[in-house]
Amino acid sequence: MCLRILDKLLVTCLLAAPALAALAQSTQSPPILGVLRLPEVFGNGPCDRFTPREIPVFRTHGARYPYATIGVASPWIFPAEGGCEGLRVVLRRDGSASEGVSLPAAEFGYEKPGAIVLQHRSNWYEIAVPDGTGWVRVPDQPAKSEPVRFISVGQLASMFRDSCGQDRSAKAASVRPRLGPDGRPTQWFSTRGC
Repeated sequence: MCLRILDKLLVTCLLAAPALAALAQSTQSPPILGVLRLPEVFGNGPCDRFTPREIPVFRTHGARYPYATIGVASPWIFPAEGGCEGLRVVLRRDGSASEGVSLPAAEFGYEKPGAIVLQHRSNWYEIAVPDGTGWVRVPDQPAKSEPVRFISVGQLASMFRDSCGQDRSAKAASVRPRLGPDGRPTQWFSTRGC
């Protein structure tokens, strides 16, 4: 039974954060292209013990100097009863030591958040930030042992459809994303079940 529950949790790990749904429904927001993995601030999965590194954020792609950074304001806490809690990723302006503002994020897997991508050029990605957008630069090619950084909406839809399997296709069809002619999702994933 536990394996079946775990299987469902792992199988159903795709997009559906409230921030993403709100952004996708907005008539003023650009189309969402996908999700960007940021292991420097989110780690490589739930409860991952990692050493956070700040990510510079630029006003435009190709800019020389960042105007802000993305960093960890509160790291994971590992209570004695097990599990983890408390990871908080924020945007801080101009090297400020302030608390920062929480970074909008969307899950691309069970408890695996990433930045919401609105545009990209080469290895530059425009992401949603608390008051608009900013650009981050990621390495050109990930190492063979690292997963791909950018996961497009189409790839997420395919992953979701494949993971739900044939016997659940009717239910999966009701929750995988459908894109309108403008590229905006008209319906989003469920991260909690097929």
